[in-house]
Amino acid sequence: MKRRVVIALSTIVSWTVVTLLVGSPVPVGGQATPAAGQTAAKWVHPKTPWGHPDLQGIWTSNGMAGVPLERPKEFGTRSTLNDQEMAERVKRGELLAKDDKESRQGQVGNEQGPTHWYEWFGRASRATSLIIDPPDGQLPPPTPEGKKLRPTMGTFRPGPYDDPEDFNAWDRCITRGMPLAFIPTAYNNAYRIVQTPNDVLIHFELLHTSRVVPLGGRSRLDSRLGTWEGDSRGRWEGNTLVVEATNFSDKIKGTLPANGSSSEFSVGGNLFTGTGATMRLIERFTRVGPDMIRYEATVDDKVMYTRPWTMALDLSRDDNYMMYEYACHEGNRAIENSLRGSRAEDKQKK
Repeated sequence: MKRRVVIALSTIVSWTVVTLLVGSPVPVGGQATPAAGQTAAKWVHPKTPWGHPDLQGIWTSNGMAGVPLERPKEFGTRSTLNDQEMAERVKRGELLAKDDKESRQGQVGNEQGPTHWYEWFGRASRATSLIIDPPDGQLPPPTPEGKKLRPTMGTFRPGPYDDPEDFNAWDRCITRGMPLAFIPTAYNNAYRIVQTPNDVLIHFELLHTSRVVPLGGRSRLDSRLGTWEGDSRGRWEGNTLVVEATNFSDKIKGTLPANGSSSEFSVGGNLFTGTGATMRLIERFTRVGPDMIRYEATVDDKVMYTRPWTMALDLSRDDNYMMYEYACHEGNRAIENSLRGSRAEDKQKK
């Protein structure tokens, strides 16, 4: 598990002011919570002092842990579990959460430390898949070019490893890629949203990265410039923040969903391996209640997929969540040791 140290809220706020260069941010959580006893039916979408919908606060995707990216085919076009199926999902989660290694043999977390290190055992969602379009919850067929792409398995395969490029961007502590950064993984599934009149900042606890989304039609980067998480531009459509991102780097190709899968089910035949420079990503953030944001992301990549596809998940507000610095590089010995091991094997073969 990566070594982490607490980072003070004041540090994040100060950093945000420097990064955005646009006045003073509103305190996190300002105006976000309705009065005590207020029902969902009476809930009114909060606004910032300058009139934008208020999305600020700390949000987590932990409630979506255990939902597969692709829908198991036996569910067809059914998007939610029935009571019996939900009870079975909860039971499997409880089994995984046990700290005795015998019951967790071969499961996530086994031989990797106690389960209190992990955050994906809750399995609270009834969703049958994160993908909501196509209606069957399956990734659309890849194009001939898409079929050529193979995932960069990195530390998920035994090797040999020839160079750092054999490891994906997540292994290398750079990024999980978009939209995968919102899919819950073993830990650190928190996101801090801070707003100003001109920008929206999304700070990801995992890998300690941040996206600044300019508002108001600011011109885009030159199309020849690719970035790890894309060049984002945002606008408001009613109470929904719509973000369109382009200019992705081809170096994010091969990125895998959370540890190869976000659930007890393995990802199906068309493993999503991340797209790169040819992707156009459309994200929608809609606050649907005092403690919930609906996040939808549409991947439009005509080079890799025969049609666009959309995933969706719920982000839950948690004002008591303590965000930590994800000090990935300081303790990242996996790449170095994997390369050393491969070179040692090379010597043995000579």
